[in-house]
Amino acid sequence: MPFHISVSKYFMSAIGMLSLCLFGLESAGQKHYNVDGEATAYMSIRSPKEISALAYASIYYKKNYWEARYNYEDVKTVSFFWGHPFYISEKMELEIIPSVGLSLGNFIGGSSALQLNAESNSFEVYSLNQYSLCFTDVHRSFFFNWTEAKYKFKKVVKLGVALQYTESMPQKNSEEVSESTHQVDVGPVIGFEYKKFYLCGYFFNLWEPERNYAIGLTYRFH
Repeated sequence: MPFHISVSKYFMSAIGMLSLCLFGLESAGQKHYNVDGEATAYMSIRSPKEISALAYASIYYKKNYWEARYNYEDVKTVSFFWGHPFYISEKMELEIIPSVGLSLGNFIGGSSALQLNAESNSFEVYSLNQYSLCFTDVHRSFFFNWTEAKYKFKKVVKLGVALQYTESMPQKNSEEVSESTHQVDVGPVIGFEYKKFYLCGYFFNLWEPERNYAIGLTYRFH
């Protein structure tokens, strides 16, 4: 079965089933948000001639999660997401956000996404899984995962590992559908937090000739 069919079918089904289970939780297990959010500017550096930038901002309002992105799904593309966050606090704080989105620009399509935030006194884990379906050309659709695991030193320095995985859809040629392509970037991440600002650096694939780097700056407001 082609990758884009299996991913879209099972990933969207999983989000739907998870959402139904979460909606069944008692409201006492949810975090009641008023207004909270953050804005991030991110720059990826693969070579002096290959530098790309993107930006995104998210906000919690009451029981809703809203996110706006630019250059995220593709260059010159604006995306808007809506989700409903669920919050569980026992031995660690756990937040799960299933969401759906719409993209306009170079990439015109819809997305389903699932975010997970887990945090304790010393560790934090973040993971985003997303499937984006291109309305104008299904073969431009893709699956994306971004995962970070970090250890916190004195609430100022964070050190860990980051992984981003992108699986693009098979491209048609004159005879048959070719194999889908994927890209894996993994490496250490270091972050510095000061008041409402968070600066982080990523060092991907340091052991390979085609290593690349990224810098992110986040401002949190509430």
